[in-house]
Amino acid sequence: MWFRATCRHVLSFAVSCALMALAGCMHDDEPPAAAASPPPAVSPQRLDAGDQLRITVFGEDRLTGAQTIESDGRIVLPLAGPVEVAGQTPQQAGERIARQLSGQLVHPRVTVSVIAWRPVYVTGEVERAGQYAWQPGLNLASAMALAGGATRRASRDEVLVQRAGKGPLVAMPQSPETPVYPGDLLKVPERFF
Repeated sequence: MWFRATCRHVLSFAVSCALMALAGCMHDDEPPAAAASPPPAVSPQRLDAGDQLRITVFGEDRLTGAQTIESDGRIVLPLAGPVEVAGQTPQQAGERIARQLSGQLVHPRVTVSVIAWRPVYVTGEVERAGQYAWQPGLNLASAMALAGGATRRASRDEVLVQRAGKGPLVAMPQSPETPVYPGDLLKVPERFF
């Protein structure tokens, strides 16, 4: 009898240990895949006509200076001539300028930084329609705030957006999560009762 009781306790203890070990193996410190949200996609800003750039050619002060991208998407540099930079990131533009200078200079090192991006235009039912300087992180709500806010007749739901001043006006939600990019045209429509 004593032997049977002892075996039962030992067996019970062994089963409990085995279950705890299995439970420990099943524990996962990472959240389920559905709960993990992917990081927001970051798209670097692209250069376009009207952007003001600072071109630095290291060791070549006469080639260093400010440039504005012309309407054809190019800048003109001494020794390099016209360089197409529209549609590129500042880093890509620096690499392209360095390639064009490599025929005249030995291993040119070039950096391109943006002095001022194209402005954003806010029109329609806002207190102060006009052009405003683009800043990183600008969204529809903050762009409307720059323009003095919406008038009492403005739509409260959406804003019409033309990206980079090209293409059709597209209705987008009036939200701080809707980004604004350099050169965008924002039109706040009148609401209908």
